[in-house]
Amino acid sequence: MKLTLDMTIEEIVKADSRAADILADEGMNCVSCASAAGESLKEAAEGHGVDPVMLLRKLNFRLNM
Repeated sequence: MKLTLDMTIEEIVKADSRAADILADEGMNCVSCASAAGESLKEAAEGHGVDPVMLLRKLNFRLNM
């Protein structure tokens, strides 16, 4: 599954639970955050000072290996 910047954190983790570890590696413990259901990957990354495009590339690469 190809992930996109407009997907919520919840949608991403439901699609592939390994995403939680990748997000945590970037300092984003989003799975336990109440905003996960409504916050997009782009919004969450920007809120944590992480480049959203680079994070998306990393997620798509590591989850589709």
